[in-house]
Amino acid sequence: MNFQIQKESFVDNIYQLEPLFDDHYIEVSRHYHHAIPLDPDYDRYAEFEKQGALEFLTLRHEGALVGYFNGVVTRSLHYKQCLQLTTDLLFVSIPFRGTRNGLNGGNLLIEKAKEIGKVRGCKVFDCNFKFARAIHMQKLLERQGFEPFEAHWTYWYD
Repeated sequence: MNFQIQKESFVDNIYQLEPLFDDHYIEVSRHYHHAIPLDPDYDRYAEFEKQGALEFLTLRHEGALVGYFNGVVTRSLHYKQCLQLTTDLLFVSIPFRGTRNGLNGGNLLIEKAKEIGKVRGCKVFDCNFKFARAIHMQKLLERQGFEPFEAHWTYWYD
């Protein structure tokens, strides 16, 4: 399988992203189960992109968008000398997950994001994910040298 991974503009890809966002939302979002509609704040994404804080990678197969990584580079609130890359979104369409011809779309996105974080001078790369994908993501991240560090718990208001 021939994948192309490249840094692109998030804002310029919104229309290509929306169908994947719908799949991502239905598959893993608890918001979906609590009847909270997906409604991305594209203005804030554009603001982050304009500030140079957004790192958006596309995973393409034969030109079609089949996955993405979106992260934000910020200075840590607790360690102000420490830049960190924090995952906002990571998704690969189901037909392009797992290993095919030695390639794994998720691995490729994480590897490229790690490179970008290093070039940007980040000391930490936080990759969070929805619990619905915990086993798959844990294996993917362990292969990439990540270690478990924090737990994120959510309370839903009625």
